[in-house]
Amino acid sequence: VECQPRVFKPSQWERTAISFELPKPVKYSAKVYNIAGRLVDVIAEDIEGNAGQNVIFWDGKDLKSRTVPNRIYIIAIIIEDGDKIVKKMKTVVVLEK
Repeated sequence: VECQPRVFKPSQWERTAISFELPKPVKYSAKVYNIAGRLVDVIAEDIEGNAGQNVIFWDGKDLKSRTVPNRIYIIAIIIEDGDKIVKKMKTVVVLEK
């Protein structure tokens, strides 16, 4: 999992691109958590991903579409491959000032 940029400012219409590789078409979900492990946002849920490179975006908003505070956040990609579930994570920073 890669996130570019790793530091971004949602108030300036910036967002982070989250890219990840899938070995074959499988379902995935993408969620954002704070450092305490609380769910902040659901970017994608039960999406049928394509084999190869996949790219999604996070706009720095929470579940209620509010811009999140300055903090470190964890982007989690959850891949469902039959009876196996794989979770890949990467951190990003929202920094408005």
